[in-house]
Amino acid sequence: MKNVLAAACLAAAAGLATAQLTTINGSGTVNGNGNTGFGGVIGPGTLDIETLSDGTVNMTVTRGAEFFNQMVIYIDTGLGGFNTTANLNDTGDGGRIIASGANGGGQSVINFASGFNASHAVSFESGFIGVFELVENGAHNFAATANGSGFASSDPTITISFNLAEIGLAAGDSFDIVANYFNAFDGGGPFRSDEWFGANIAGGNTGQATVDLDADSFIRVNSIPTPGGAALLAMGGLVVSRRRR
Repeated sequence: MKNVLAAACLAAAAGLATAQLTTINGSGTVNGNGNTGFGGVIGPGTLDIETLSDGTVNMTVTRGAEFFNQMVIYIDTGLGGFNTTANLNDTGDGGRIIASGANGGGQSVINFASGFNASHAVSFESGFIGVFELVENGAHNFAATANGSGFASSDPTITISFNLAEIGLAAGDSFDIVANYFNAFDGGGPFRSDEWFGANIAGGNTGQATVDLDADSFIRVNSIPTPGGAALLAMGGLVVSRRRR
């Protein structure tokens, strides 16, 4: 069963591809924001999210146009993190460049929505997809392999998998995400498209300019608790999520 916040359905019916705020309870599907600045790769695409009781998180991107460039998913675990990418400057390899939004030619800064503090990033590049714990003014910490073989640009879907324990959480915890498709390796600095999951920015690529995301420009994921945790919840037991708001 795939559960999507009712507001997301209403927004889709009104011609908006992603609602603010979209919530996924356990598992569900999120539409892209409908923009096509890079030819319609994720803007008209979908992101399927599945959480399991052992803490596994599976995500599948179903693309529109071919996936020639890169994508980043920023994750807010509620355990620290940063409201801007301005001080992310690790360019040690492709995955770190994608996570930082910076390369030798410059940086494209994202200022996240109020209350969203990115603690981790999933970097999508053709040869490898990895999860990094973000570090300001230093080297990001490699957290997990999400897809060791990466993807081919012609793949209709791209699937990743990691465990909540690898980002400091446990089954039943909630987390927030927002994702952008962009050219991380452009010689003048990363060049961002207007194609997002979780953000309803106006059409038109933002390129190398600073991106300011509006309030609630992210997706909240409430993961499935462990069977024991679910039983405690049903009995009215005290089960306290690590997530704090």
